[in-house]
Amino acid sequence: MYNSEYNIDATQFLNNTFKIEVPTAGTTSTVSVSLPDGLYSYTDINRSIQTALVNAGAYLINPSGENVLYIQLTENSVYYAAQIDFSATPSTLPTAGGTWTRPATGLYSSGGTGLPTTTRVPRLIIDYASFGKVVGLTAGTYPSAPATVASAQLLNIIPQIHPTSSYIVRRD
Repeated sequence: MYNSEYNIDATQFLNNTFKIEVPTAGTTSTVSVSLPDGLYSYTDINRSIQTALVNAGAYLINPSGENVLYIQLTENSVYYAAQIDFSATPSTLPTAGGTWTRPATGLYSSGGTGLPTTTRVPRLIIDYASFGKVVGLTAGTYPSAPATVASAQLLNIIPQIHPTSSYIVRRD
């Protein structure tokens, strides 16, 4: 039997929105992420983060033509936790491995706000504790202060990937 009860639900759980603060030239921009109601894994939430950042143009393209994003949500099975990896967004196009390019439109495009003036990591903003419970973090901004070096954030509360902790099954 498949579990068809949603773990992300805007009406029932109020846990479908959060934000990503991305560094841009001289300032930051905030990208809002709104998850449609559904049954999500951490991989699914990460895919939504990637989609929102690509739509905003907050990424670079490596020499292989792959989009490079500077924040990632993964599952850490050792700690039974979500892990958020933050990488420094460069202030100039990298040169390692060949020619890197900017997206055609959006924040990091040549016509957009541009890359940050100094390397900085993006930050995750959890406005609502109900979403924070899903990823095991209290409401707040992670990292708490602007940072310039790569880091990882593990939980600070026990994650509750699904708001329903138990079911009662009756049989006639």
